Amino acid sequence: MKHTLHIAPIQLEEIDAVIALLDARARWLAKRGIAQWQSPLPERFVDLLRLHAAGGHVFLARLADDSAVGTFRFEWREPDLWPDDPEGEAGYLFSLATHPDYAGQSLGAALLNWAADYLRIQGYRYLRLDCIADNTALRAYYPGQGFVALSVVEHEGVRYARFERRLYSRSQESGARMQKM
Repeated sequence: MKHTLHIAPIQLEEIDAVIALLDARARWLAKRGIAQWQSPLPERFVDLLRLHAAGGHVFLARLADDSAVGTFRFEWREPDLWPDDPEGEAGYLFSLATHPDYAGQSLGAALLNWAADYLRIQGYRYLRLDCIADNTALRAYYPGQGFVALSVVEHEGVRYARFERRLYSRSQESGARMQKM
C-alpha cells in the first residue's frame, strides 16, 4: 500500500510519539529474537532523543490522518563508529523505525529515500548508518536500499555493521563541493 507521508523535525512536545513508536518497534523486534533496541527505552537514550529533538535533528513521519508511522534522527559526526570520517562529508542516520502496524508497506524505504534526498540537498556526499552486527535482517535489507556494507566495528563491547549510501555520482560530486563552499 502506498502512503503519503509528511516528514518533519519534531517539536519537543512530540517526543512522546517518537518514544512510543521506538518502543513499539523494539518490542516487535524482541518477539522475533532481534536485539536491536531495549524496551522500555533506557532513560539515557530518551535524554539523547530530547537533546537531538531540541536541535531539530529528530524527524517524525505522519500519515494524512496524523498517525505517527516512522522516525529517525540525524547526527553530523559520529566519532565512536566512524572516527576517521572527515567532517561535513556525511550525515549519520540513527533510530530509524517504522510502526509495526505498517510493517511490509515500504515505509522504511520511503524514510531512507527522504533522508538521502534531505542530505543531498544539504550538500552531503554520503548517508551513513549502522546496525547491531548480529541483526541479519537489517544487514540483508540495507544493500537492497542502495547501501554498501563497509565493515564491522566494535564499540563498548558491541559489534556494529556499518553501511553507506553515496548521494552523488562522481560527476555530481565536484558540483556539490562547489555549492557547499
